[in-house]
Amino acid sequence: MAGLFAATSLLAPLATGVPGYATAPVLVLVACMMAAVPRDLAWDDVTEALPAVVLVVAEPFTFGIATGIGLGFITYAVAKVVAGRREVAGVVRLVSGASLLRFVLWKTRKLLPAPSSSGRGPG
Repeated sequence: MAGLFAATSLLAPLATGVPGYATAPVLVLVACMMAAVPRDLAWDDVTEALPAVVLVVAEPFTFGIATGIGLGFITYAVAKVVAGRREVAGVVRLVSGASLLRFVLWKTRKLLPAPSSSGRGPG
């Protein structure tokens, strides 16, 4: 597996040549394929259904599969805790916490002004 990862990492620079708007149709396709999977989901249990809906809807609107999955994990953990259920596995808590940390750091980094390269301010 590590060999395959190393081989594909050589091709990673090619992915930067694909503009962001070109990935949107693929994300919509992935969301449509994922929409077929939840037919076996317990739709009468909101703690199961809500995270699935958030995940499937968030992916195309945020232009990121990882963002949708992260939001799904966070929603799942929060829904279970709010409902008073203790069935959230440790790894789910870990991934939810990491996703939440990622979103918080990403948002705060976007809000902070970029430092100037000269150190003398704008201009």
